[in-house]
Amino acid sequence: MKRFTRALPLLLAAGLQLLPLLRNIVTAPAATSSFAIILRWTIGSSAALGAYDAYSAATNYFTSTNIFTGTVGVPFTNNLTIKSSGADPGAVTTLTTNGISAFLTINGQTTNFAMPAGLIMKFIDVNPIYDSIYGTPTTIGTNSFTVTLSYPNQLSVTTNITIRITAAVASPPVITNQPASFTNVAGGNATFTVTAGTAPLSYRWFFNTNTSLLNATNTSLSLTNVRASQAGKYSVIVTNSSGSVTSAFATLTVTNPLPTALSTPTNSGGVFRFTFIPTMGLTNSVQTNSGLTGGVWAVLTNVPPPATAAPVTVTDALGSSNRFYRVAIQP
Repeated sequence: MKRFTRALPLLLAAGLQLLPLLRNIVTAPAATSSFAIILRWTIGSSAALGAYDAYSAATNYFTSTNIFTGTVGVPFTNNLTIKSSGADPGAVTTLTTNGISAFLTINGQTTNFAMPAGLIMKFIDVNPIYDSIYGTPTTIGTNSFTVTLSYPNQLSVTTNITIRITAAVASPPVITNQPASFTNVAGGNATFTVTAGTAPLSYRWFFNTNTSLLNATNTSLSLTNVRASQAGKYSVIVTNSSGSVTSAFATLTVTNPLPTALSTPTNSGGVFRFTFIPTMGLTNSVQTNSGLTGGVWAVLTNVPPPATAAPVTVTDALGSSNRFYRVAIQP
């Protein structure tokens, strides 16, 4: 009993010292500070409390996500933020991958070590400390590495980082240059051109809305030796992996060229002769009639589409006192 009486003051003093701590646990069980969490697990253990007190200033931890995503060709900026207590002289960021490390020790220092192609990391030694990852990714892929923040005489913190770079999401093509309408003389050439953004793109040209043209699958449609039958509306459908777009109509108007004048005719031995320069690429039809204001123009001869404009001589046996000649172009 005497022993108990002597010990009572000591027990009472110990209880008074523990009471504030017990009250903190009972009244604030949901506290989220690192101090409150550690206290719940170390109360009653003076060794654990002493160990915690030795590092009570090292409340450093990563506050940002550790998985970043980006897109090829799209500017990328993200910060890996570190919450720190007070000034942090001598802080070092260490990047490690495949057993190899790189170090950032100076405010503003940069590196592309472990970064996806096109990105760099910059060390910012302020409060809070952060590493800025920025640039424009150029390659699809995933890079994984660890980042460690350390200080003299303090606990270091480490996190695993993953950066995923994906392909750009394609959108349907947009026509920036529509094919243009124009007028050309029969026998000439015509070219329609469309511009619709970045490859890969496919093209299909159409005549008069719904007639697909054979082998017309390029950015340009070239027509040679055009005829009146080819006059009309032309359009193109441009397609990529995300959709298609149809161009505006371009109209081709085909006109007949004027034939050249006939040379002065000659009459020798009952044979009538004259020459003319044919229109290249078209049929030149030599026709006769007994009068200019009536009658029917009959074909004397057809000159097939010549490759050159060499003069052609036409002969005709005289059959009547009145005989007129003309050359008509057949597109």
